[in-house]
Amino acid sequence: MRRYILILIILASIGYNAYSKPIYVRPNWILKYTGDIKLTVYTLKPTSYPIDPKICLEVEVELNNSRNTYKGCYLLKTGHRISGNLPWSVFPLIIPRYLDLNSSIEFDDGEWRSTGFEYIIFKGYGIKTIVFSRGKLYRLYDWNTGLLIKGYISFSGKYYLIELNDTNLEWIYIRYRNFYVDYRNLTIYLMEMNRSYTYVYLHSIGKSVLGNDIWALEIGPRSGRSIVVSSCIHGPEMLGIKVSIYAINRIVSNKTIIDSLKNRNIKLVFIMPLNPDGLEFSKLAPPEREYRGYVRKNARYVDLNRNFNFSWNTQRASADVNAWNYKGPSPLSEPEAVAFSSYIAGEDVIMHIDLHTGEYGVVIPPAYGGKVDKLAEYIGKKIAEMMNLPYYRGSIISAAYLQTYMIYQKGLTLAFIIELHTSDSPRWFERYNVISQSKLNDISEKFYKMIAYFADEFDWNNIKIPEEEPSYSRLAIVTLIAIILAAMIVAIYRMAKQGYRV
Repeated sequence: MRRYILILIILASIGYNAYSKPIYVRPNWILKYTGDIKLTVYTLKPTSYPIDPKICLEVEVELNNSRNTYKGCYLLKTGHRISGNLPWSVFPLIIPRYLDLNSSIEFDDGEWRSTGFEYIIFKGYGIKTIVFSRGKLYRLYDWNTGLLIKGYISFSGKYYLIELNDTNLEWIYIRYRNFYVDYRNLTIYLMEMNRSYTYVYLHSIGKSVLGNDIWALEIGPRSGRSIVVSSCIHGPEMLGIKVSIYAINRIVSNKTIIDSLKNRNIKLVFIMPLNPDGLEFSKLAPPEREYRGYVRKNARYVDLNRNFNFSWNTQRASADVNAWNYKGPSPLSEPEAVAFSSYIAGEDVIMHIDLHTGEYGVVIPPAYGGKVDKLAEYIGKKIAEMMNLPYYRGSIISAAYLQTYMIYQKGLTLAFIIELHTSDSPRWFERYNVISQSKLNDISEKFYKMIAYFADEFDWNNIKIPEEEPSYSRLAIVTLIAIILAAMIVAIYRMAKQGYRV
């Protein structure tokens, strides 16, 4: 009980609400409710970049052998209708997440209050629901996602009991409970780290479009040079957060590393999640790989890793709002990209590692010019060796690690991408995240040892790049070329001599 009270005090002191106020809905949802009335809901793709994030939908209503279709849009930040002829000015099928007992919501027909929790089974999943009541009427909403499972809905002045019968959605947070990262629980964990260790400092570097904090957990001296690890710039890529948590747990209890950071005036900074809204959108979504784009991006459908002002207009980003790599209307149009850029600009960053999944390898930045490129290649190869990954040089794109390397280069600022995992699974969660505990442990341990090496052992004050010795294969190639050239010279000489005799 004491621990629970402390967590609540910490939540209040940092200004974090115990629940998210927006509603979280993405395109391509299908919800089918049956009962006294039939409702079928289709959420629609955006037609343009929404400054105020919204969801547009189509609702088919079947009642008394008649069918009517309604269309319109709701704001994600409030759940209020902003256009169309939808029958509700406040959307009753989705409410904010993580609401407490005695919470209240003002719907079209007045105030509904939360009165308790119930556990139900839906599609084989055990779901915790929060019960809202108005007189004898009730509604059961999934507490973690805000989705209506069963309850009374008002339509044309009357109430009808409906129940979710079918949907194309997957309860990702339940199906993959051991590998899924929940934003609320992540926040509580980070706050506990902040409370438990004097050399740990947690702060928000900014907020997402929907108002969620982007956390930076710093370990070591506040004014120290920074080794930055960022993760989850794409919503489904939660593995980066998982391995970061593993490393944090090992580092904070390792006195040798903590003392080394202090003595060398270096701090480790873990920024996560860079895309908290995308992480939350990933909680409930169609599971097929082709739907990944809408959980990958932020609330305005922007791929944040294409929104930085370095090479924003690259051909490797799209101007189509529905594309998985939509770059946004302008560089740094998104608050998440601005928050990260501002933080990096204000820090003395010696190395930035941006964790990703969906590929496999260590990405070394394209050439900047001078000594830093040789150093980046040397360190990149070292990271690849310790992580047991291939390495390759990246292309010019508007990515977070290149924002660090190209825009905020401070002489010897290094930046890399580590692609931790990929698979051929048709499900986007399994493509971007491991679903084996032993594999998760293996990747996490390698990452911890690598980041601990650069925090504790690597000499940042006296960097020497070893001279590369010619490899056997290179010598063999040179020798072969020399033999071929010699043979050609001999052949030409003989041909010339024969021609002379004739």
